Amino acid sequence: MAHKTYYIYIMTNIPYGTIYIGVTNNLKHRTTEHRSGKFGHFSSRYHLKQFVYYESFYEIRKATYFC
Repeated sequence: MAHKTYYIYIMTNIPYGTIYIGVTNNLKHRTTEHRSGKFGHFSSRYHLKQFVYYESFYEIRKATYFC
């Protein structure tokens, strides 16, 4: 059985300083959703388009511990 990889990631709306911390199993798809404004109310309201950081985990429990 293949292991799934989970990512904790941070997006921001430089220069205003709002940050968003999320968890996903498809980092490329999720950042595309944020940048297009189609992912949730908070992301579209604050124009979170700048990708700042990510870290990968093999267990969702460990990834969500940081959120």
